[in-house]
Amino acid sequence: MYRIYYSSIGTEVTKAIQGGGSPVTIASVNFQGTAVTDTTSISFGNGTQVLSLASADQPSENVLATSTPATITVAGPTTQSTPPAEINPPGGGGDMMATPSATPTTNQNPLCTSLIADNVSSESAPFTVMFTANGNDPDGTINKVTYNFGDGSVQEATSSGGLGTNTVNPQVSYTYQTNGLFTANATFTDDKGGISDPTTCSLTISVGPAALSATPTQPPVAMKKLLPTGPGQILMIVGAAGVAVMVIGGVLLFGL
Repeated sequence: MYRIYYSSIGTEVTKAIQGGGSPVTIASVNFQGTAVTDTTSISFGNGTQVLSLASADQPSENVLATSTPATITVAGPTTQSTPPAEINPPGGGGDMMATPSATPTTNQNPLCTSLIADNVSSESAPFTVMFTANGNDPDGTINKVTYNFGDGSVQEATSSGGLGTNTVNPQVSYTYQTNGLFTANATFTDDKGGISDPTTCSLTISVGPAALSATPTQPPVAMKKLLPTGPGQILMIVGAAGVAVMVIGGVLLFGL
């Protein structure tokens, strides 16, 4: 318990506390807690008085506004220091106190296992083909399939066919408008941005008649050796053009 005494100043008016209508501090008390948190009460006794010297007040008039008890709480420190991590010096044999860091994982790209078409050839354009790409992702999900039809057209599939899971088989339909040979392929994109190898899912589509060779090849020349009809006589027939070469006794005879 704390007691505060303030004795009278007697008739020395200059020493009187003057508030001028505003609250005035007449004393300061410092408290020290005996625990982390300590609570104590402040109360006024029955003999507590504040007497006025003002001419407007009666002599020895008690002008104490209130003597209602009050409670104060003295709080100790609320934060605790965190001890530093214990790190062994070079050559030390003890364990190191350190927070293990997460080991980054490497994303595995999705796999396109096959590209199938309901028909791969047509006599002429326009020619509509239904493509089906099959594949999976070993460590995630496949969110998109990109079809390249080989004629400059590209189409993306982002729904149906299992997209959003790890095993997919989406289908798309495409119509070729010109004749020719076209190499179509499909690539998968997974949830981490990995892309499959387009060479594992490719297919050749043939539209229209096959192109003719630019330079026709000549048939092979047939050669036949006839039996000799006389000494030193050899007859050779070359090709189908009917050109005959006859060697008779060292003389060459050309005839058409």
